[in-house]
Amino acid sequence: MSIFDIRRVGKVNIVERKLTEKGFKPVPGHNISVQYQDANGAFFAIYAIGDRLSLEVDLVVEQHDKEKTGWAGKVWRVKIPRRD
Repeated sequence: MSIFDIRRVGKVNIVERKLTEKGFKPVPGHNISVQYQDANGAFFAIYAIGDRLSLEVDLVVEQHDKEKTGWAGKVWRVKIPRRD
């Protein structure tokens, strides 16, 4: 799957270089950067890519408490089985 396919399938704004402007953040160990998405957008992008490639998805989410929700440090794990 190419960067173009990831953009199209997962609706992820991703570039093939290290970029720290306009909401982009480099992915450690890779020469790509991904633009910020909220949690819902990120989840659905990961789900779409896993579904398209028929991969099992093991997603770990940590809550940051910017809005004083009381969930600071809470960690959730979501496993989505591979679709055959």
